[in-house]
Amino acid sequence: MLRLGVIGCGRVTTMFHLRAIRDVNEVEVAAVSDVDEYRMREAATGCGAKAYRDYRELLSDPDIDGVAINTPPRLHEEMVLEALGSGKHVLCEKPLSETVEGCVNIKEAQHGSGLAVLPAHNYAFTPCLTRLTDLVDSGRVGGVRKLTIEFMNNLKTYRPQTDFRTTSGEGVVTDVLPHILSVSKQLAGTAVDVKELRWWCDDYTVCDNMETTLV
Repeated sequence: MLRLGVIGCGRVTTMFHLRAIRDVNEVEVAAVSDVDEYRMREAATGCGAKAYRDYRELLSDPDIDGVAINTPPRLHEEMVLEALGSGKHVLCEKPLSETVEGCVNIKEAQHGSGLAVLPAHNYAFTPCLTRLTDLVDSGRVGGVRKLTIEFMNNLKTYRPQTDFRTTSGEGVVTDVLPHILSVSKQLAGTAVDVKELRWWCDDYTVCDNMETTLV
């Protein structure tokens, strides 16, 4: 049984992660952490877990085998590195870091540690994508010459707990683009160049629309 600690108890955690973990017999949520007392207590009560206001106390808990980091993107790199330094396996919401250099730092910290680091690309194992990947890899549909992906999302689904998405950071660049890149990489390989990039704001103060062409 893997004993998991969850850092960040916002809507992504309560709507998706905790519900999914209940369906995995080999994993139990043993601890949760959040700076918001109410959200932390609500999540802890719902899964019978210990509660820590300071995530570093959770990382110091010897009974925790791994952590799920579900916090705003600007916090990911530091928390992942601290988790690795504490000997914990890591599942981290995308992106792992807001910079390429940050991802390199994580890779170097993970290398040789025997610990797993997995970015939470939630489309990677969906039946439709795995089937499509099999068709591409087997050659049944030929080589991928062009891939068009359109992603639409309504942030109001998450309610007020995720206001950080609409008021700070890089908007859809950190919130949506990782989904696009994970799918395109799985089907067509790693992009080597950015040929076009357009972004604009319609409803929020951060980038909420973007078009990009990768090769």
